[in-house]
Amino acid sequence: MGIAITSLLFSTFASWYEGSAILDNPWEWEYSTPFSQLLYGEIQNANQISQLDHFVYAAKFQPTFPLIMVISGLYLILLNAV
Repeated sequence: MGIAITSLLFSTFASWYEGSAILDNPWEWEYSTPFSQLLYGEIQNANQISQLDHFVYAAKFQPTFPLIMVISGLYLILLNAV
């Protein structure tokens, strides 16, 4: 269980870091920011981008760490259910 928690935390931070590249790509804001568009409508600047959209962008363009995050999270849920 400790390994699963550690991999979940590491992959979460890595996904968040990889997804922060969306701040530098304004041409992707229309297609990769569903949470921010729900909150603000059209995105005008990088300050309006939600932190959740970092994960969306990472899953879209660099899916390794988001996939590890999902797998370790599901594994933890299954461990707690049994």
